[in-house]
Amino acid sequence: MMEMNVMNDNEIDVDLIALETELVRVQQSVDRLRVQCDTLSSRKAVGSRQKPEGPVKFVPLEPSKDRENAYITNLHRLTGITGFKIKGKKYNQWMGIRLETFSDAKFNAPHYIILSPREKGGFQVANHTIPSYVPLQALEKRHLNRSLKQFAISIKRVLDRVESRRSVFQSLTASSTTNIDDVEGDESWSTVKLHLRQGGIAYLVCKDTRVVRIGTQNVSDKLSKQLAILLPGPISTLPKRLLDIGTTG
Repeated sequence: MMEMNVMNDNEIDVDLIALETELVRVQQSVDRLRVQCDTLSSRKAVGSRQKPEGPVKFVPLEPSKDRENAYITNLHRLTGITGFKIKGKKYNQWMGIRLETFSDAKFNAPHYIILSPREKGGFQVANHTIPSYVPLQALEKRHLNRSLKQFAISIKRVLDRVESRRSVFQSLTASSTTNIDDVEGDESWSTVKLHLRQGGIAYLVCKDTRVVRIGTQNVSDKLSKQLAILLPGPISTLPKRLLDIGTTG
């Protein structure tokens, strides 16, 4: 039987550093944040030379360290993966991972994973708020004590895909042009029910980023054939494909 390489403390430190390097991917967003912050600083400097009106008070900018901390906070949030220490002497070897998804111009409620040290070295999942559709146990076994970075990224990838599906499907009822009256989906948005405006239901089975299979109920043969052609494919372009559904069956 092949022995699994257990990460030592130095390897864990290296892996944590690797997580930080993911920040490079959002450099463009960082630049925008800096421009915004510098603009605010300039406005503050100009404003501090003007006589305030009424109860308005101009507070001098804090040292650059606070601004740097703000950058770091935003950078971590933009990657959606943040590591943190667990407080308390009892938990000084424990650590946590915070995972966030982003949609509709806002961050969604975060998910947490608490890791505790194993007697034989490395980590194990002690507690978590990860949804049941994420194969957490399998990902823990496959990645956790080989690559902490890959463990976090693999879970984040599943969360992002589900959030992407949810966002697209729930947007279908926002426009009258998609010919959809209502949308229902399971927790992972892998099985979706579309209530068609012209009557009847289309059932969609999704895998990753695509609609892979469909079924229909209470629709004409003509419309059923049309749906069988239009619906399978990338989920991201589904709203556009729905525009071509005939208004009569």
